[in-house]
Amino acid sequence: MILGADFQTSSVAETPIAVKQWAENTNYRLENSQTKDEFLQNLMAAHINFERIHPFEDGNGRTGRELINLELAKK
Repeated sequence: MILGADFQTSSVAETPIAVKQWAENTNYRLENSQTKDEFLQNLMAAHINFERIHPFEDGNGRTGRELINLELAKK
């Protein structure tokens, strides 16, 4: 759980499966984006979904932002 958040994050036990599913879904959505706007929307959705996986209350913002930067650098 992230302090102040109104959603439940993944448990420690759920995290490995959730990360695998997130990566597969994100790769598919980004690779199949038809426009720049669709790509950016999919990238932002991926970031939000990534943050929801993190099982600790301190969040996962730095890693999530770095993943966004890596995807943007590929374009």
